[in-house]
Amino acid sequence: LRCDMIGLGIWEIPVNSMFYKGSAEITVLNNGGEYEFIFCVPGFDVPEMEISNVTVNENVLSADATCDMLKGKMLHVDVEFDENECRGTVKGPMGIKIRLNGHRIG
Repeated sequence: LRCDMIGLGIWEIPVNSMFYKGSAEITVLNNGGEYEFIFCVPGFDVPEMEISNVTVNENVLSADATCDMLKGKMLHVDVEFDENECRGTVKGPMGIKIRLNGHRIG
């Protein structure tokens, strides 16, 4: 069982992209000592994400993610958590880099 789990809870992340403008909700759960992530974007059918290589370094959670929509391409996510805020980056194919800034809502 992992005792170094960070970022557990529900986080609201504002999104402002050409595809969607609004807020995403990410729920981070402890599922028997393994991280589980639930993604919810109101009004948008979020594809099921395959999450791998989850690591924690102090207060930064890192992971790789892919889904059918990405056709085998990988995203790399680094998110720093403190008590009620999170910030980080999503790096994708072709130099895509998205900054994340969010806050705890649950």
